[in-house]
Amino acid sequence: MNPRRDAVPAQSAVGTALAALTSCPACGAPAEITRRDVLESTDGPIEHVGVRCVQRHIFLMPTFLLDRVTQSQS
Repeated sequence: MNPRRDAVPAQSAVGTALAALTSCPACGAPAEITRRDVLESTDGPIEHVGVRCVQRHIFLMPTFLLDRVTQSQS
């Protein structure tokens, strides 16, 4: 069994489980936000989200890009 496919719900900084849904950046299918992380960059920390859709596409992307994908598919 692949442990990456059996992901535990993502946890926020205070330890509560996230239950966020969005659409897949690649195909527009329903997708789950599986994790949230803050990664360092030369411009300062940037929040990223892990997204996995029902078609098994997996992304790690900055949250500001996720907002654009969701708006363009509405």
